[in-house]
Amino acid sequence: MTINDEVLMPESDPRGRAGCTLRRMPNYALHIRVEAHLDSTTLAETMRAIAAQLVLVPRCVVLETGPLRGSLESHALAVGQVAALVRRAGIQLRVVLPEHSGRSPELLEVGILPADGVFSSVDAAVNGRG
Repeated sequence: MTINDEVLMPESDPRGRAGCTLRRMPNYALHIRVEAHLDSTTLAETMRAIAAQLVLVPRCVVLETGPLRGSLESHALAVGQVAALVRRAGIQLRVVLPEHSGRSPELLEVGILPADGVFSSVDAAVNGRG
């Protein structure tokens, strides 16, 4: 379903919350927000939808992970799968992690590499400024 340029991914919980949202940004960026409740039951459908958007070859992907410290294993898996898919497509990955103050084991555990940009806000990531 598309509402105001926002593509809602398959619902990952019976309460109707979207597990992941995609939004095309004006400067050829793709903003992906992974919600904490995205789980393995809808991950395959979500990955297909993201792959379909990556075919349009955005300049970069802004991945908003949500909190990683203390997150569920399924959330970490979803973030890692999205990061790997973007990397395989050869598109620059910019990660939004507001709680992050430096490189940490949580980032490596979910597949965020030192070469990926880590930003404190979506605006900063879209503009490529710390």
